[in-house]
Amino acid sequence: MTNEISKKQKVLRMKSGVEIWIDDDKAEKVMSYLQQQKTGFGTIEDRLVNLVEIEGIFNPIDLEELVYRKQGMWKCKHNNWHNKNEDCSCVRPRDTYKEVEKIPDRSKVMEAIDKEREKLIKKKVI
Repeated sequence: MTNEISKKQKVLRMKSGVEIWIDDDKAEKVMSYLQQQKTGFGTIEDRLVNLVEIEGIFNPIDLEELVYRKQGMWKCKHNNWHNKNEDCSCVRPRDTYKEVEKIPDRSKVMEAIDKEREKLIKKKVI
């Protein structure tokens, strides 16, 4: 097994439910082609496809969220998924606490927090 970085991908979803995973750059080409040629057949990833039957080109996260919604789950304001009829018990983001407002030079503290958050996101920790 090799450790290779995969390219960003999009999902071309057909009305029949078939999903065709394509690289982001190919997705851009398909989208521009679809905007010009809306009917007929085209070849996508070695498949002959009726262009009228394409439902859309989506990010993988869109399809993941669709699965959650079909299972009856809902997403709270903190971006966490909960089961149907379950109340949200998520912890509020730290910057919404009233105590933070009492800190002198709050803007400097918030800038430092934002910088640390960006570092963690880049390292894919959060």
